[in-house]
Amino acid sequence: LSAAVIAVFVCLLFFFRSLTAAFITMLPLAMAITWLAGLHFLYEWKVNMYSIIAFPLLIGMSIDQGVHVYHRWRESPNLQVVMRETGGANVLTTITTVIGFGGLWFAENLGIRSLGTTASVGTVLGLIGSCATLPALLFVLDRLKRRS
Repeated sequence: LSAAVIAVFVCLLFFFRSLTAAFITMLPLAMAITWLAGLHFLYEWKVNMYSIIAFPLLIGMSIDQGVHVYHRWRESPNLQVVMRETGGANVLTTITTVIGFGGLWFAENLGIRSLGTTASVGTVLGLIGSCATLPALLFVLDRLKRRS
């Protein structure tokens, strides 16, 4: 799993040609994994062979959402435009993913059910990272750039 995150980070470095941009686009993933780990601890959810399958999905979805928001912001640093053009797509992909994995909540097998919970919750947390936290960070960075 960590090898996948490192590989994605290297790809982001090549794509954006900026260490800062690579870290910024990784923010939704870092937040989603941190929050998901916190929820696992808080609610005493068990990580098992089924639920661990959700983490590669979480890496892909969270990174994609972060890349879309950041790339659009680089084209036009107006966050209202960025969120209007990319936010809806991010929300829609999250909804369809949650609906798909939400069907697993009704499985009799507890492992399969935990996969559905982990994937659904993790995907929503990635959306929050990309559509709330990342734009807030970009707003602050933009303000700091304008001051200097």
